[in-house]
Amino acid sequence: MDFTKNCRLMGQPYMYKHATNLIKTLNKQREERPDLCDVTIIIEGKELKAHWCVLMTCPYFESMYNSGLAEKTSGKVTINIGKTYAVENVLQYLYLGNIEMSMSNLEDILEVADYLQCFDLKKLCNEFLDSQPMDSKSCVKICLISSLYDLAIHDEAMRFMKGHLKQVFQDEDILTLTHESVLSLLSDETLSYVSQDSFLQFLLRWLKFDIDNRRKDAFQLFLALNFENVSNESLNQVLTDNELDGLLPTNDINAILEHRNNGTNHQLQTSDIVILGGGVFFDKLNFGQPKEVILSSSSKKMYAFNLDEQKWTNLWTMPLPLERPVIRVSDDKKIHVMNLLGPARSEFSCFNRYDMHIFEIASKSWKTIKIDQDRHLIGFYLHDFILCGKRIFLLGRGVKQFNTTEESCKLIEVKDGGSIETQVLFDCNAKDHFYCSNLDSERIVIVCEWFHKKTFSIKYYNLDTHALTEPTRAKSCSSTISFTKILMYKGDIIQLDLKRRMMRKFSPNNNTWFCYPKITTPPIELSKSSMYTFCNDNLYVFGGDKSKSSYKYICKKKIWVELDDIPVTTGLYNSGVCVSTVASELVACHPNCPHCFYNSKDSGVTYPESEHSDVSYHDSDDDSDEYDWDNDYDEEEEEYSRSSDCVLM
Repeated sequence: MDFTKNCRLMGQPYMYKHATNLIKTLNKQREERPDLCDVTIIIEGKELKAHWCVLMTCPYFESMYNSGLAEKTSGKVTINIGKTYAVENVLQYLYLGNIEMSMSNLEDILEVADYLQCFDLKKLCNEFLDSQPMDSKSCVKICLISSLYDLAIHDEAMRFMKGHLKQVFQDEDILTLTHESVLSLLSDETLSYVSQDSFLQFLLRWLKFDIDNRRKDAFQLFLALNFENVSNESLNQVLTDNELDGLLPTNDINAILEHRNNGTNHQLQTSDIVILGGGVFFDKLNFGQPKEVILSSSSKKMYAFNLDEQKWTNLWTMPLPLERPVIRVSDDKKIHVMNLLGPARSEFSCFNRYDMHIFEIASKSWKTIKIDQDRHLIGFYLHDFILCGKRIFLLGRGVKQFNTTEESCKLIEVKDGGSIETQVLFDCNAKDHFYCSNLDSERIVIVCEWFHKKTFSIKYYNLDTHALTEPTRAKSCSSTISFTKILMYKGDIIQLDLKRRMMRKFSPNNNTWFCYPKITTPPIELSKSSMYTFCNDNLYVFGGDKSKSSYKYICKKKIWVELDDIPVTTGLYNSGVCVSTVASELVACHPNCPHCFYNSKDSGVTYPESEHSDVSYHDSDDDSDEYDWDNDYDEEEEEYSRSSDCVLM
């Protein structure tokens, strides 16, 4: 009879139970039957019995046994690191696979596990730390432990500490950080929400905590401190109290002060910024698709580019995603936002409805003004709006009368509660476009692009809003048609010819033109989909249909400077752009600010309850070619092809 046939593997349901009984038996032998053990571990004079077959699951012991060292033949292994109870706990883990952990014994266990290369136990320690509540006190200890033993939780602990640095600075545990960790904090540009004055005080405390061992690192750390942003008051106080004496030699103190004097002090109470808000994200999956698809990518984020420090920061989220907003900031620091493409009209209504969203910075609250439906809004298309003192004016075109198709340029004042008062300025046609800017608290300048076949003229009107009289005609100019951008800055009008790379400025106050030298070859294509603004004789270019890059053109030096990208993940275009001045603390944060990760800029912001919160925005019928950037003039216009010298290779 062949007994080899029909063989079966038996006992599988009992394998786990058998393995459990085996390791429990071996562990019991270790504790009660030392005569059955073949190796002795000596720690702090105490002998711990074990089995080579179990210890070799640990790389440290496996290497020792396989290399044929004396420990293999003698059966004795001396460990000169760690505490006895910690080694006993690690042995228990090697036998049973479990171990008791607490914050009080964790470092001792990690010390032994790291020395013995017990990687699974280190992962278990990481899981234990991950299960502990993270706060401003525990994050420092977790950061130190995880850094010392290379645990995965280190990045999370460090980010938490950086995000709560102002609170962490108040705790004594921060003074136990290593020199490398302190240097990384001082050098981290994302921590701009913490003042350099606070960093200076922390650095002095950290050095004095262990002055004998840390004095050698003082000079390097002080140089890492951004002394240009330390206030004169803080520095004078430190020098007056002689707090640097004993920390640095006199020559080093003089070198640091000279380094500060050679820089520019940036302790400003206010900052000039460019606000970028709304717009459309470019998505290669939907670009070129019907507008209802594109509009699903509209943005409701606002960003600020700090012109003083040349960096981006996040601002507050708008109540609605707006595809083509206009942004203005009033003298009392309220941000006003309107969408040029008003909400979809009801099929039973001949009115275009426009809402104005206003953000009050002081109270961090949005409110929405719903502009009343009036006969003057019949067929009205918003082109721009302006804040003149505490008054709000809308500028656009609409039908002159209800029963005609003739159009006129209208200036509409928005009163409290959304009521309006309209002034008809002059006749226009469907292709004319209008812009406006302040001359002073009572006068505005209106810029009109008048189109006729393949030429256009730009006409300027000064209007006294106090009396709302007939606008006064200013100097005008004419030129052949080209891709032109009109920019408004402090009452001046800047005409930018994208095709010819020409730029000139008109000052309505003295009725004069100033022509800038021809713009040098840009590093990017000057696309009409990009956002442009002008400030202090510098031209700024942001984004575009396929871009999130930013550039500054310095007119006086005729050079292009590449700036940080807009903090978005894809291309951005059609955003509202506005130059303003705000308190420096509002734009102190870096786009990747760890503090904002835990405390969003929108936390505490109140939003209005809107019946149109889910409304979609769309373009008007007569502007249906808004997205055809290269053919948005006359159909007879020759197709524009960009010359080869317009791209910097």
